[in-house]
Amino acid sequence: KDFRTDRELRRLDGNSRSLINCAMAIELEQLSKGSYSKSIWLVITDSPSVGETTRTTYGGEIVKGIKRELITTGAKGIQTRPARSPGTEDWAEAAIDWMLLGESNVSV
Repeated sequence: KDFRTDRELRRLDGNSRSLINCAMAIELEQLSKGSYSKSIWLVITDSPSVGETTRTTYGGEIVKGIKRELITTGAKGIQTRPARSPGTEDWAEAAIDWMLLGESNVSV
């Protein structure tokens, strides 16, 4: 899919579009090589609309005969906003995101 034609995704900023287009290119390259038998995207964002729009638009798509899985976490990124006095739960959410990211073979 091309972001320029996806009405749902027009509200995403250029950075989001660039990241997703990059992820799609890497995915296609790796699956074409036969490097992986699965494609699972982990989308970490503090914007619920970006996560949901990306999940519903790109999750479940078939690429090179492999169904893409796309997951998002519930983290809100509050640990990056000191004025909001992040608590233990906020730091735990961040730690889970980082742990999952550490399990990735490729990150964008």
